[in-house]
Amino acid sequence: MKKTTILFFSITFFSSFFSEYLLAQKCNFEINGKDEFTGKVRKLTKDRLKPEFFLELEKSEENYFFRLIFPYTGALDEGVPKGTEVLLKLSNEEVLKTYTLDDHIPSKQVYVNGFISSVIMNCKVSKDEISQLSKNSISKIRMTLGGKEFTIDISEGKGANIKNSANCILP
Repeated sequence: MKKTTILFFSITFFSSFFSEYLLAQKCNFEINGKDEFTGKVRKLTKDRLKPEFFLELEKSEENYFFRLIFPYTGALDEGVPKGTEVLLKLSNEEVLKTYTLDDHIPSKQVYVNGFISSVIMNCKVSKDEISQLSKNSISKIRMTLGGKEFTIDISEGKGANIKNSANCILP
């Protein structure tokens, strides 16, 4: 009986001692610290959704940002106007609406068969929206570019990575 009690307390002690270490999430930050010029504290994560399609989440002081960076096949002459809607469908079927903060004129590169435009869509989001992303994976992203609507499917694994990134920038 005495050995069983000692064994029980030993297991309880060690499991509580190591649980924080074992359950800790892995955060891969592009930036995590104070900006040497502005003194603002910044956290930035970057997740690859497709071969050349990235999603960044950023916290700068008390502001949160959501950013998409990707190539667009063709010349996107009109760019991405301020206020362009970006829809995020979550795993719980909820849809978050975000809007671009500023105009963006994509850079164009000439290729053998035409142009490739590099697009950046920068959106400000609330802490509550980041909190929703930390609890529910993104399953789809919808946007309009050059008068065409695009829907990007996000795999469960990539959605889980974004969910983890949202958890990382929240504290």
